[in-house]
Amino acid sequence: MADIGFIGLGIMGKPMVRNLMKAGNTVTVYDIVGTSVEEMATEGAIPASSSSEVASKNSLIITMVPDSADSEAAILGANGVLEGAASGSVVIDMSSIAPASSQKIAAGCEAQGVDFLDAPVSGRPVRRDSPGRSGCRRIPGQSPRGAIRSVARGQAGAPAPRGGAVRCRGTVVE
Repeated sequence: MADIGFIGLGIMGKPMVRNLMKAGNTVTVYDIVGTSVEEMATEGAIPASSSSEVASKNSLIITMVPDSADSEAAILGANGVLEGAASGSVVIDMSSIAPASSQKIAAGCEAQGVDFLDAPVSGRPVRRDSPGRSGCRRIPGQSPRGAIRSVARGQAGAPAPRGGAVRCRGTVVE
């Protein structure tokens, strides 16, 4: 299984982390609300004190935060993902944010040799048998295939084309 960093432990993030751990992954977590980090640590997650620390310990980092400003702060800001991420890491932002913010984050990641996948979810947590909504859309000028293949194979950090940024809507990349 994989070592995964996860930032954002709100109503959507906590269940996602639980499912990742249930699948056998080791998950390092951070949230600005310390009690959420403590709660997930009692369930088996590894606590971190910042987004930067999460990124320094994992080559695959997922963010699930409330809005554009929060995504930018978690990834680009002080103690953010890019302060701790190594070249070749993959950042997957699952937050539902403005396209301009996705482009800004993608550019910041690309400048550091970090692949960025923008894979927003929308709606609310739903039962397993209920139709959920999630999707991806491509960020202009980016080439996501190598990053998606790395993630799919559990090889985040493996060589992939630079500048991988995407939003997906059920598309399978071959």
